[in-house]
Amino acid sequence: MNEEPKRRIAKAIDDAYIDLVISGILDEAKLEIRIKKDFPTASWVFNPPHNIFVGDRILEHIKEAHEEEAEYVQSYLYHEIGHSLYTERDMKAFANALKSKDIPFILLNIFEDARIEELMRLKTDRKFLWTKFEGQGEIVSPLSMFQNIIQNEGAMEACKDIEKSDRVQDYYLRALACKDTWELIPLMEEWLKEFKEDEQDPQEGEDAKDEKGGAPEEEGSGDSGGSGDTSDGSAQAPGESSSDGLKDSGDEQESEKESGAEQRVQDLQQTLLLLDDEAFESFVSDSESVEEVLIVTPSGPMDTKIETETRRVDEHSNAVVRIPDENEGFDKELADELTPLFARLFSDKKGYVRSSCPSKRLNIKGIARGSNDQPFRKRKVEKAVKKEVTLILDCSGSMWGAPMEGMRVIIGIFSRLARHGHVKGHVILSGVSGRIAIHETFTLPVEDDIIGTFVGTYGSEGLDHTMRDAMPLLKKSDWTFVLTDGMIGDARIEKQFYHLQGVSTLGIYVGESDDCDLNEWFDKGVVRSTVKGVADELLQLLR
Repeated sequence: MNEEPKRRIAKAIDDAYIDLVISGILDEAKLEIRIKKDFPTASWVFNPPHNIFVGDRILEHIKEAHEEEAEYVQSYLYHEIGHSLYTERDMKAFANALKSKDIPFILLNIFEDARIEELMRLKTDRKFLWTKFEGQGEIVSPLSMFQNIIQNEGAMEACKDIEKSDRVQDYYLRALACKDTWELIPLMEEWLKEFKEDEQDPQEGEDAKDEKGGAPEEEGSGDSGGSGDTSDGSAQAPGESSSDGLKDSGDEQESEKESGAEQRVQDLQQTLLLLDDEAFESFVSDSESVEEVLIVTPSGPMDTKIETETRRVDEHSNAVVRIPDENEGFDKELADELTPLFARLFSDKKGYVRSSCPSKRLNIKGIARGSNDQPFRKRKVEKAVKKEVTLILDCSGSMWGAPMEGMRVIIGIFSRLARHGHVKGHVILSGVSGRIAIHETFTLPVEDDIIGTFVGTYGSEGLDHTMRDAMPLLKKSDWTFVLTDGMIGDARIEKQFYHLQGVSTLGIYVGESDDCDLNEWFDKGVVRSTVKGVADELLQLLR
């Protein structure tokens, strides 16, 4: 907790991002995440690729110091990812549609937040837990009641006895049932007709905008109804400077007035501003990528002493890392037995999705939530695609014996998978001989007799040097597995450096877990006492 907030925020985001990528929920090639200086909320914009900005001041919204603050930060990330996955990308066209129907933009933001957060809960099986960190907001109108239901993730305890709560809840549930952002428009029109006496007249906001040359300042929870729309369909977020169209995020007076929830319901207004290329570049210029915030110059006791020698050898030539005269063999029967289990990592994905087409299976959860437009479930099959993998084997002395026996079985399994067309890729052996970091590269599949010569005999592992030299292979790999006991004795492996290259890593060890902490060096670590245990864990992580 002694680290500066920006770095703590970046760490929390990086951890969640890696989880989303490894689990297959997110495609890392389609998203850029940056930490925005002096910014009290988060925002998303589709300026290919998707861009998410998380402010370095979001921790200010936590009511009390909380040791689980990373969970709060990650909720911001999940919220904006929800927009990137489910919100209409052509926000300018949508803003014009709202303006033509006199629908305040703030109303869209609130209704859309309800919809995308529900979709993210269903997709990730994770709650946002806003009230755990921010507490309850004040209910002064139907719109603030709607926002309170969002904060409580559908729970009505805080407002169930308040007048019109049943009607507000009905709108909330109907917002969740909308298939896309455009379907919210008739629902919002209906809301405005029903609650026009309870909310500020949107025209008052328009008059204020005309007088000031920008959007009216929003008081409280944004219930004033000011749309913030300008004549060209763009918007100016509350608290912005009208001179450059960007939020003056250093305005302390404004940030003191608004809670985290009140700031979040303005994120789509910020999105509108960022559709302008000049505004986008200006916004980016005062931000850093998560990797840039976290990057630490690699260091270690041998960094300045080890020379790197790259030797790519044919598997039939004199070996550099393997030891041909010490063929230890491996358990081929076990490899044959477990290959079908590992193959499940690369098989078709089968499941069920919501549907409006009649079928024998009912969407019970959707029906229970009042969503009647997709009452059925249909079977969905995602065809498997051949994966490219890189397996990096630690050949240091600490891997001698039982640890290496399990690793040879794993390499034998991947070689069998390659023969059956499930995977393609490479196996790289890594070690340090004298003061020279060496590695030897094989193309999958590797012959069983060659695998038997993979032994742990070197004074150190040289993994960081090997991984840097093999960066072209790592960059094009779907998965990079590092087979090691995690006893790194030379150059440190800085995860952030590899993230900057677009590479995520998964460490694997077959053995006892007491002294093996692979998460220190790799994005994920799998430590199991048996190869079957490794397979079971990989299926949980990667399927």
